[in-house]
Amino acid sequence: MFAAFDTELRIYVAGDGGIRTYHASAYSNRLAFLNLPECAPIGDLAVLDDDTLIVSCEDGAKLMKVDPTAGAVIDLFQCCEGVSDSFDPVAVVATSNGVVLAGTTRIFAFRADTGEVIAPVIDAGVAGAETYDEFVLGPSEQLYVAANPDIGVLEFSSETYEFVRILVPGGDEGVRNPKGLAFGADGILYVGSGTDAVIRMFDPATGDPIGDPIVVAERGSIDHIAFQP
Repeated sequence: MFAAFDTELRIYVAGDGGIRTYHASAYSNRLAFLNLPECAPIGDLAVLDDDTLIVSCEDGAKLMKVDPTAGAVIDLFQCCEGVSDSFDPVAVVATSNGVVLAGTTRIFAFRADTGEVIAPVIDAGVAGAETYDEFVLGPSEQLYVAANPDIGVLEFSSETYEFVRILVPGGDEGVRNPKGLAFGADGILYVGSGTDAVIRMFDPATGDPIGDPIVVAERGSIDHIAFQP
């Protein structure tokens, strides 16, 4: 289960075959539920500038564009002729220039308005990665990717998508099996682990750890992180 906020401080929580809508002022009161059985299991979701949603469907190599207010599917983006067997959209992120990035073993770029596939922008196996489990854009629009098994957090250029560096290593030196990624208002990169329920903070310029880890629970994993705007 994971979540994203829109500009009206509505929070969309995906899981169990659909998307639940709440407002940040009252998490206990559900505003709506959009049933998406054709997209189960949902891999991830991203909020576009017009507050519509891009939802990734793990089965079927597809993305859905959804209007959560109207409770309707606007469009279906199918990917990708000749390479659909390598498109398993577990993670998705929307950029500021109308492009959606989605994938898990390879990362593809789509136009958010039409669903046109621009290109596979990040190929498989960068730094030895088998899966790219979460993406996030930094304050300067650099792309950060949680790479597994236990590779670390990879940094890519937002313009060319070229690999820059391993910002945070995997394992005990950084974060074991990194999963959830998010930037706080403080500009710090928050990284959740797929091995323990702990969030660790890092300087995105240097990769140095910051402060004490946040222990969320005694056991479990942190697969997604979302900050209220």
